[in-house]
Amino acid sequence: MAARVPVDRASPADLMQLAADVGPAPMHVGALLILYTGPGFSVEEAQRPLGERIRAVPRLRQRLRRAPPGCGRPFWADDPAFDCGATSGSCPARHPATSGHCWRWPRL
Repeated sequence: MAARVPVDRASPADLMQLAADVGPAPMHVGALLILYTGPGFSVEEAQRPLGERIRAVPRLRQRLRRAPPGCGRPFWADDPAFDCGATSGSCPARHPATSGHCWRWPRL
């Protein structure tokens, strides 16, 4: 007999976030990390450990899915198309980079 996998339903806080995520200001959460490259350090070297460590935080690689009608609240599920490389990138900046420069970075 197959083992049952518990369903990770959206919490009340998740549902409130979804309800508030309307209009011209999306409520997405993100992070910006400014690293200065130099001899012996590259963007690829910084992305490698991030890609390895993201496995320790499952929620960062999951998506909220709608349940079929009558089957309860939305649930969290692994995103089979998740690609850490597609969610991170780099852009050249003058030293020191300013937050204004970072906000001009195109959306991923």
